Amino acid sequence: MGAVATDILKVLIPMRAEEIGLPLNDFFPEDRALFADLTEVFNRPAFRGTFLWQTDPVPFQRAIKLTLKATNTGVVENNSGVVRKTISPITRIRDATLYASMQQVATQLKTIDNLIERLIEMRKKAPDSPQLGEIITELDRKRDAVIEALNKIWLCFGLHTLPKPTHITESTDVWEYFPGPPAQ
Repeated sequence: MGAVATDILKVLIPMRAEEIGLPLNDFFPEDRALFADLTEVFNRPAFRGTFLWQTDPVPFQRAIKLTLKATNTGVVENNSGVVRKTISPITRIRDATLYASMQQVATQLKTIDNLIERLIEMRKKAPDSPQLGEIITELDRKRDAVIEALNKIWLCFGLHTLPKPTHITESTDVWEYFPGPPAQ
């Protein structure tokens, strides 16, 4: 990025962030690059539709675990465990506000993982339990909170955002789609 472009972004990005309600301490070009990489990490159907009664929670949980791994280690894998690429982990975020937001996202993802574990166990022990619906509703709420937090950040940087799920679809595919060949 050229020096003039960086100087312009150092003014525009914090202004945009302030308008969105996410005041940044400063603009760091490497933060924008990191969040651009994260758009691919979260570009999974697990973040594009509501969690349904007919959805198999095991692949959904795998998608969440892969997302957590990518955000924490920077290793982006597909559902088969093939490394697609490496990115900077969220511990490299320089702006304190963005760092805190991504820590909250990571916490939400861990909570989602725990809820899925509870759902799997409950389906085995009490498949007719009314608590199953409560867990599924909570999964949707937590996942939507992740999407809202990410979209707020991505909007600041002018990056692609995720649709917030608002209706039930018939898809049970929670795996990601990565175009192109795997990383070498």
